[in-house]
Amino acid sequence: MARSEKPIELVVSGSSLILAQLRWIAFRRVDLKTRVANTAQGILELLAAAVPQAIVLEAQLADSDAFSLCKTLKEHNETKDVPVIVMTDGAISQHM
Repeated sequence: MARSEKPIELVVSGSSLILAQLRWIAFRRVDLKTRVANTAQGILELLAAAVPQAIVLEAQLADSDAFSLCKTLKEHNETKDVPVIVMTDGAISQHM
């Protein structure tokens, strides 16, 4: 995983309208390069190519949850210092 020259914001999209709006408005306005993955596995594959400046996750992913993925990211030297923002629609289950 190598740092890219232009900041990359990694966004995990799903059905969340909030994330779609956030990506379009905030990230486009400040000219951040974005990468999108819908699963934890997809995120890990993207991270193998380039480490982003920050990661925005929906709490529930198709194949995992954001908190499990965040734990995995914090266990690796390349991604342990990357800020992770977890967004939710308010309905988080008790097991998280």
